[in-house]
Amino acid sequence: MAMTSLATPLIFNGLLKLFTTIQPDVVVSIHPIINFVTIRALKQLGLKIPFITVVTDLISVHFSWFAPGADAYIVPTEQAKQLYLKRKLDPKRVHMLGMPIDPKYTREVATKEELRRKFGLAQDLPVVLLWAVAMGLVACMLRYGLFHRLICQCNYWW
Repeated sequence: MAMTSLATPLIFNGLLKLFTTIQPDVVVSIHPIINFVTIRALKQLGLKIPFITVVTDLISVHFSWFAPGADAYIVPTEQAKQLYLKRKLDPKRVHMLGMPIDPKYTREVATKEELRRKFGLAQDLPVVLLWAVAMGLVACMLRYGLFHRLICQCNYWW
């Protein structure tokens, strides 16, 4: 709840302005921290815009994914669906549709050995995929020598 409480004052007024200006046909959340504040903003404005939460946690699901008030909750696994139902939310609103991943990412494009050669990685060392929201975490790991060599994907989302 701490992250949600922290996020609310930072983005609430921005959401009010955004929803008033753009008036979207639907709002889809793909991050748990914004769910409570988004529902609050839509209610305060009295907008009847459908709000859909797409849960990407597979098994142990953060409670913020299931902020009461969304019109639909899309979950990837039966375990996630059961956690939703434990919260005593409307069972008609939960839909188990699997993980929202483009099928092109599920096809094998090369063998591990070929990929290791392509990226100059040792054949006998483990490979760790680190997916971070921003470079801060990656910089920390490099600074403290947690990895000999690091390949990372970082996304900046505001």
